[in-house]
Amino acid sequence: SLGAGMNESLVDKEGFPIADKDVHGIRTLRNKIICRKNDHEAMMHEIEKIMFKYHEVLKKEKTDADSKRKAQLQQHAKNQILRLHKELLEKDPKL
Repeated sequence: SLGAGMNESLVDKEGFPIADKDVHGIRTLRNKIICRKNDHEAMMHEIEKIMFKYHEVLKKEKTDADSKRKAQLQQHAKNQILRLHKELLEKDPKL
């Protein structure tokens, strides 16, 4: 631990960096956390759009009777989600 949370101040009352804190390390880590939260939120939004589209197509095509087509649509949605995950891992392999 670098000795500070996400919201803890890194400066003293006079505005100087707190001497016993790794201010640069803390700011770098906070930035990484915020970026990962944003990436997660964006990925979840994309997954939500994929799932809405999947269910919209199912409803429109009335594929309940055609299990082969339903399986194809499921695989397509799964592939899109895996592609998003791969893109995220390429962006940050440490995830």
